[in-house]
Amino acid sequence: RFLFVRFRATPDANTSIAIDAARCGETVFNNVVTDSKVLVTKFGKEWKIDLDYLLEGAILEEIESKSSYPILSEESVSQQRFDCPYWIVDPLDGSANCLRGIPMFAISIALWNEDRPVLGVILDLIRSELFYGSDKCGAWCNDSQIYVAEENLRENAILNTGFPSALNIDSRYLAKIAPVYRAFGKVRMFGSAALSLAFVACGKSDSYFEEDIAIWDVAAGLALVRAAGG
Repeated sequence: RFLFVRFRATPDANTSIAIDAARCGETVFNNVVTDSKVLVTKFGKEWKIDLDYLLEGAILEEIESKSSYPILSEESVSQQRFDCPYWIVDPLDGSANCLRGIPMFAISIALWNEDRPVLGVILDLIRSELFYGSDKCGAWCNDSQIYVAEENLRENAILNTGFPSALNIDSRYLAKIAPVYRAFGKVRMFGSAALSLAFVACGKSDSYFEEDIAIWDVAAGLALVRAAGG
């Protein structure tokens, strides 16, 4: 008789840094008052609220206290290219959802090296689900290891998608994209690219597609899906 016991993989040092930073952001979120969830800026269809900047401050402070790698953050955009590993942070992915009380938004933190994901951490601020993953430790949601689904037929699959703020949506684009959507059994738009990819990583959905999406929206999610076998 054999007894098999599965142990949770211990996150490596950099993954632990990202998890700690996400938890710092979560603490700020849990302590803020309603006044911090007001619209402060609009750049076309891109909305920012006070909470974006409050979370960014806490997250970046935690990372900078433990890591010397440079940071690319959505709220402090730099066009610089790094020749070393670098952090990519979206302190609040789904700001419009948060503003309007739609419970789909998350903290997204990734470490990339050149143009490749090293690790990703996504913290669902409503459900307290912590997704993290890397090639070293696999992919996890809280204490459970996660894997992508094994659905191979599009007609039985769920596609997560969205319309990024920078995307030019006109009749020609809709005509082009409609066949893609029709090929899948179901299509879902959550308003958070990070959570869309987290759901793919844990097998709740099967695929993700968005055009003209910003790197900070998907950096952690791509690392997570890769670690989950995608």
